Amino acid sequence: MDYLIYNTEQEADTAQSIIFEFGKNIAARLGYYTNEAIHGKKQGISNASTGVTIRWCDVKQRLDGKWLVLHPKYHSAAKDAALLGELMLELDPVTIETKQPDWFPPEEDIYR
Repeated sequence: MDYLIYNTEQEADTAQSIIFEFGKNIAARLGYYTNEAIHGKKQGISNASTGVTIRWCDVKQRLDGKWLVLHPKYHSAAKDAALLGELMLELDPVTIETKQPDWFPPEEDIYR
């Protein structure tokens, strides 16, 4: 998986918000009900009583202190290369890295 890399949690959360708002605008154009969230569809109709999406992802901190945001290429709207390009321009400049095993402690250590 690829991630956008930031120095601070605030920078990462801002990027996450930009990605979410971009996706929310696309969802609204596709007929999804949106307010502070994107609401799912029930029997093909979007409404406020369905499941909701309130953010693109949770930001994570790796062992070196850098903050991670899941790359928006995994967003359903990224199937449209022009939309992904437009979004990436809003996030520029950004460092992109592929997840490495040493970013986080081994799983067994997390639960001790």
